[in-house]
Amino acid sequence: MSALDTAHPPSIFSDGTISDVNRSPLIDSANALDAAGFSGPAIGMSTNPHLCCLKRIDPARNMARYYTLSVEPTLFGDAALVRQWGRIGTRGQFKINLFDTTGAAETALQRLRKIKEKRGYHPEMS
Repeated sequence: MSALDTAHPPSIFSDGTISDVNRSPLIDSANALDAAGFSGPAIGMSTNPHLCCLKRIDPARNMARYYTLSVEPTLFGDAALVRQWGRIGTRGQFKINLFDTTGAAETALQRLRKIKEKRGYHPEMS
């Protein structure tokens, strides 16, 4: 027996078969998410191009707020405008508005963005 065999002896099931379940290497597959060289989302997945993150910070008024707008597809082929807002560092609140088309949701996103920018919100700089 090698050192590996003594560290992890095979387990025998009631039907007499031997299982080597715990003998796999640290990464079971070259396609695993924790594999070396993983550099982003899987093929076919994309990031959301319809996303707007705004912040309003005023230390004099102890104000640190965020407002996030995004257009997301629904399961029924419609578009949803998802709004999330609150104090930075908190989960905040959210509201979902449904639209028939992505274009209509994008128009609403731009309208709300202009309103928030007039109230002192600025795009988040990453």
